[in-house]
Amino acid sequence: MLAPTDAALGKPVVTNSSVPAAVRESLNVESGLNDGICVPVVVILLGLAVGEENESFGLRHMARVVAEEIGIGLAIGAALTGSAALLLRAALKRNWVSDEWIGPRRG
Repeated sequence: MLAPTDAALGKPVVTNSSVPAAVRESLNVESGLNDGICVPVVVILLGLAVGEENESFGLRHMARVVAEEIGIGLAIGAALTGSAALLLRAALKRNWVSDEWIGPRRG
């Protein structure tokens, strides 16, 4: 199911109990995917448009913009994932995480 939605505009539908739960959940998920998928594409296209305006547009500029966007995303994602893993390990050692949340521990 794909429906272009904005979270603020879709809130009355997503919170309305007369709308079937499956439809509300689908719209809610699609709204999040819309932002998560479209924003990077728009940023890359804006970067390319700025390069064209500066008359420095070319294959090298396009490759640099795409590499920067993907590289920054990967670096931030890796840093956050690594930090979360370290925090989770520290919490597990201190028994701050319940088995209901993490599942049964092995070994």
